[in-house]
Amino acid sequence: MKVKLKITDLIPHRAPFLLVDEIDSYESGKWIIGKRHIKKDEDVFRGHFPEQAVYPGVLLLEGIAQTAGALAGLMGDTESLFYIAAVSKAKFIAPVYPDSHLVFKVSISKQKGDFFWFEGEAIHEDTAVVKAQIMAVRKSRD
Repeated sequence: MKVKLKITDLIPHRAPFLLVDEIDSYESGKWIIGKRHIKKDEDVFRGHFPEQAVYPGVLLLEGIAQTAGALAGLMGDTESLFYIAAVSKAKFIAPVYPDSHLVFKVSISKQKGDFFWFEGEAIHEDTAVVKAQIMAVRKSRD
C-alpha cells in the first residue's frame, strides 16, 4: 500500500533521535519502506569524521530498527515499546555521506510471542549500504 504515514504516530522516537522521515509504503504484517534524508548540517557530522563526514553505521542500523518498529505499530501495536534484543548478520557495505537519500526496507521474517525477527537494509541510489537481521522484544509501557 502506497501511503504517507506520520512516523511519530507509530513509534515513540522524537528529534534528535528520530531517524526515519516518512513511511512510503507497506503491507501490514509483511514489509515496510521508510525514507530518510541525511542532511549535511546534522550535528553528528561535527565529530564523525569532521575532515571526511561519514554517517555512523550504528545510526543506519537504528534507522532500520525504527522502520521495523513502525511495521510492528502498523500491525496494531502502538501501545507497546519494541526493544532491540539482537542484531545479527550486519554487513556494512558502503559509507553514507551527507546529503544522501536513504530507503529503509524491512520485512518481518518471524514472530513468536513477544519476539519479532526482521530482515532489513538501508539503500542509497539503488545500492544496499547496510544489511542486517534484527530481533526485537515487545514490552508494555509502564
